[in-house]
Amino acid sequence: MRIAPADLTALMQQEGTLRRRAIRIRASGMRLFADQVQLALECLHDHLAGRCPQIPYYSIMVLAAALAYFADQLDVIPDFLPDVGRLDDAAVMQVACEIAHAGLQRYCTFKGYDVAAVLPRHHPSA
Repeated sequence: MRIAPADLTALMQQEGTLRRRAIRIRASGMRLFADQVQLALECLHDHLAGRCPQIPYYSIMVLAAALAYFADQLDVIPDFLPDVGRLDDAAVMQVACEIAHAGLQRYCTFKGYDVAAVLPRHHPSA
């Protein structure tokens, strides 16, 4: 998937809806996934506002692609399937966060967040 700057803007027009979905996901017990979605949304929001220029564009695009996948409710495992519908979304978000780790590390440092909360397998020295 390739994402152009206009695609990122269009994706972020769904920010409120995606944040509400993340809150429901958190309530259903998928805390890490929900936290990753919220962090990705916040990072992209700040990127579009020009507040964090030190994040590599590659990281922004990987996170945007994962959020676009999350936004599509009819993906590999449709989201309407009980209990399993979000598993593919969670896997895609986890992989995206790991690929974008360097950018997320910079973003979390910029914001004063603990990156280990969203990437628990990474050690501080990574």
